[in-house]
Amino acid sequence: MHNSSCQYVYRRHAIVVAMAVVISGAVLHTLAAAPPSTRRPNIVFFILDDMQRYMFNCLPEGRGKNLTPTIDRLAAEGTLL
Repeated sequence: MHNSSCQYVYRRHAIVVAMAVVISGAVLHTLAAAPPSTRRPNIVFFILDDMQRYMFNCLPEGRGKNLTPTIDRLAAEGTLL
C-alpha cells in the first residue's frame, strides 16, 4: 500500500515538472524568436509656461485663430494630451 502511494506522488511530481519544462521551453522559444528592437522611439515634449490652449491652431480652442503650421504638422503625426 505504501509503495503505490509513493508511485502516485512521484508520477504527479513528474507530470508537474514535465509541464513546467514544456511551458518554460515555449516561453523561452517565443522570447528568443522575437528580434530585439534597436530603434529608439521618437518622443518630443513641449513644455511652455506662458502659452494658453487658445494659442495653438491644432487644438479646438485655437482653431483658425493662429498660424502654427509646424506645431499643427507635429500634432497631426503624433498624440495630443
